[in-house]
Amino acid sequence: MKRSSIVLIVLILLTLGLAACGGGGDEPTAVPSPVDTATPVVVKETVVVEVTKEVQSTVVVEKEVPVEIIKLPEVNPLEVTGDVIAAGSSTVFPLAERMAERFVAEGYSGNITIDSIGSGAGFERFCTAGESDISDASRPIKDSEVENCAAIGRTPIEFRIGTDALAVVVNPANEFLAGGVTLEELAKIFSNEATTWADVNPAWPAEEIKRFSPGTDSGTFDYFIEAVMDPVYGDAAEDS
Repeated sequence: MKRSSIVLIVLILLTLGLAACGGGGDEPTAVPSPVDTATPVVVKETVVVEVTKEVQSTVVVEKEVPVEIIKLPEVNPLEVTGDVIAAGSSTVFPLAERMAERFVAEGYSGNITIDSIGSGAGFERFCTAGESDISDASRPIKDSEVENCAAIGRTPIEFRIGTDALAVVVNPANEFLAGGVTLEELAKIFSNEATTWADVNPAWPAEEIKRFSPGTDSGTFDYFIEAVMDPVYGDAAEDS
């Protein structure tokens, strides 16, 4: 049986976030700002490479990320007026949908629109076009995006809603990766340097690597670049 050469990045992310603001027109009038902040804490995050169901190899361990805890006041759905528009991460989308369902069930009478367009596209709609009230994201907001928000009179409020993991998996028929891969090998697999598996490791077959990953607007893509490609290729990671 021919061994498979398919590699797949599962669309699961490491950091889930929401950004909201009070600027723009036709926005809900009862959406408040944070009332308090706590001392920043450090969350240790791990990237896991799952080779088969039986074998797992950790390639990036305990990446310390400062997280500022923000306390948000309660909002009475019955008192909120106007429609709510959210757009951004496909990974946050199911949670955003559930939150919207709960908000309506508790008395909100307006319309809630949630678009799954990727973190980057969500921030563009939120900070550049000013067309959304909430930006769902799988990564922190960038300084350039904060500047875009300021240019249209918006001050984004960023808060974390959860932590998940980014998994890299291969077809179960792929036997030569059963022992796992190193961080360097993983980066090379997703770089322009490698066309076949043998380009990564001479012990592997000279079969074409077929890669599947989120698009460049995805926060999952951004995190993979930061956690896997940057440590190996540095500033050249985007070109790799």
